[in-house]
Amino acid sequence: MLLTRITLDPQKEGGKPYIRELQIPVATVVSLFAEGMRDQEILNAFPGLEKEDIQEALYYAAQAIQYNGENKEILQKISRKENFSLSLSQLPYVSDEEQKDIEEHFGSPSDYDRADFVDMTDWVKNEVSPE
Repeated sequence: MLLTRITLDPQKEGGKPYIRELQIPVATVVSLFAEGMRDQEILNAFPGLEKEDIQEALYYAAQAIQYNGENKEILQKISRKENFSLSLSQLPYVSDEEQKDIEEHFGSPSDYDRADFVDMTDWVKNEVSPE
């Protein structure tokens, strides 16, 4: 659906969506509909408003929710990746040989958390080699 009845002006009200030149906020129409008012009651409350305006306001709201949901998922993925990268950067460095020693004594890295890994790293680095 092409949105022809919704106007957005970043200079007015922070860019909130309005219905045409009537300057009726989309949020107002959607809220009234959600509160139980039906098309004709909303049309009676706002002279100049048309049934197509209500339909487009509801469609706009649905699209905004879907868009925000998709953005939220993307932001959560980015956040997880950033947190993972940060946690990796906070781990002490171990050589391949030290990592192998840790895995032989303690199992796979997926079996332990960051604190355990730090403890294991300390153990490997401070272990006295048999002479």
